[in-house]
Amino acid sequence: MPVAVALLVTAYVAVLLGELAGDRLLYTVGALASRYRPTVVALGVMPALMGKALAAVLLGRVIARLPAPAVAAMTAATFGVTALALWRRTPSSAARTVAAPTEQVGRGAAVAFAAVFFTEWGDVGQLTTAALTARYDAPALVWLAASLALATKGALALALGISLRRYAPRPLVRRTSIALCVVLGVLAIVHPDR
Repeated sequence: MPVAVALLVTAYVAVLLGELAGDRLLYTVGALASRYRPTVVALGVMPALMGKALAAVLLGRVIARLPAPAVAAMTAATFGVTALALWRRTPSSAARTVAAPTEQVGRGAAVAFAAVFFTEWGDVGQLTTAALTARYDAPALVWLAASLALATKGALALALGISLRRYAPRPLVRRTSIALCVVLGVLAIVHPDR
């Protein structure tokens, strides 16, 4: 097996396993996908994940040195804004936005992007990506593998959200999504190292 392929597979598996172990993104994206159309969430989530992988490749050592309280505060604030955005989007406003699908797509994608891009900096996946970049000096290959691993995790989260949307009443899903974002924001402050 060529070295590049071995590195690609190694980086993909390492980042995916690191990201899946106790990660909050599954819940965040699942909640968003239960509220917005999955394609709209994917339009925001995938660029956010690719951007985070790129940031890890370029700034991995810096992210690892950020003070835990600063990372926790940024994560908590993002979850709070996401909860607010979900709360403000009432069922009656959802009916009004059906007439303007472009606005709904833009808003949903922006919420999904922010909810993912501005949370969980310095997590296991980013640190793994940064370490693999430093170790193998192949930033493009590591970025590709990390982006693919994060996209896999994002697809799993979207599937979870679609299932929730299909089988749970919308008002319950909305309230649960808001509560989940609030709880994740509080946990980011209470346990900044997780």
